[in-house]
Amino acid sequence: MVEHKVELTVTKYRHTAMKYNGYIYHYNQDLLNGLSAWRCSKWSHRELKCRMRIHADSDHNVPDEFLAVQHDHPPEYEKNYEIVRNKFI
Repeated sequence: MVEHKVELTVTKYRHTAMKYNGYIYHYNQDLLNGLSAWRCSKWSHRELKCRMRIHADSDHNVPDEFLAVQHDHPPEYEKNYEIVRNKFI
């Protein structure tokens, strides 16, 4: 795996979110293969409807195949979420 920065954050509604490559993902579900699915924060956005999802293991390691995922919008570097933990994978 390539080293990249993953930050777990908390939204204003106290839900867990993950910052990855400048995008914000919200927890979606646990998968049968032991990974968890995270949806782009713009998944249900009124205008964008970005359908990107990434998978992560229990240590929040994101497989390399998600390094170059294509979103329908620019990264959200300016989002001000409370940082819970920084982790280098």
